[in-house]
Amino acid sequence: MAAHVHPDVPWGSVSVESGPVNASSDNLRVVVEGSGGHGAYPHRAHDPILALAYSIVALQSLVSRRLNPMHAAVFSVGWLRAGSAENVIPAAEAGATLRALDPADRQPLRKMVREILENTAKAHGCVARIEVTEGEPATVNDPALAETALALLSEAGFEPAPAMRSCGSDDFGFYGKTSPTLMLFVGLEGAPDTPNVPLHPRFLPTGEAVGAVARAQAVAFAAAATSLATR
Repeated sequence: MAAHVHPDVPWGSVSVESGPVNASSDNLRVVVEGSGGHGAYPHRAHDPILALAYSIVALQSLVSRRLNPMHAAVFSVGWLRAGSAENVIPAAEAGATLRALDPADRQPLRKMVREILENTAKAHGCVARIEVTEGEPATVNDPALAETALALLSEAGFEPAPAMRSCGSDDFGFYGKTSPTLMLFVGLEGAPDTPNVPLHPRFLPTGEAVGAVARAQAVAFAAAATSLATR
């Protein structure tokens, strides 16, 4: 059972949803190598920067054209790195994050990334190497736990909030590999003495928020006790 404060959920409410509520997260490191050369003679080289640039544009089709439009996923490039001289054609590399809300989409998306990178690089006479660092799995709420917790919210002084799902990731998702899990999102939007800032990096909840989380955790544990008694 977990409760997470969130500035996009109204104060006095809690979001309780069944199914995926946070996405899986994988980090990618891509290295594209060709045959280097002088910038004045590009026809004598195979340009990794050009190949990587085309690859990044092509990878945007992962979500827009290769994935079920009813499913949520994110591909974002966080950094690019290449040479240090203006007139030298170097190797090129990039770092990116790949996220999928539906656990069934995680492996197919990885496969698509490799296909796009390897084949786009090949089309430019280059070779792409991809390293995947597996991060958190998706956080998936057990339907029975979510239904029971939703029915108990009013007893803890909460209103049900609109659905809160995101492609953010949480290490709480690892518990779902072995046990039924439930993540509640506790509202902070409009909370007393709470500035309107994003979840990261300047987020500092007040003491009232700690109390709200404690009540939400009580709801979660009560839901777990009820669910265990009926299973």
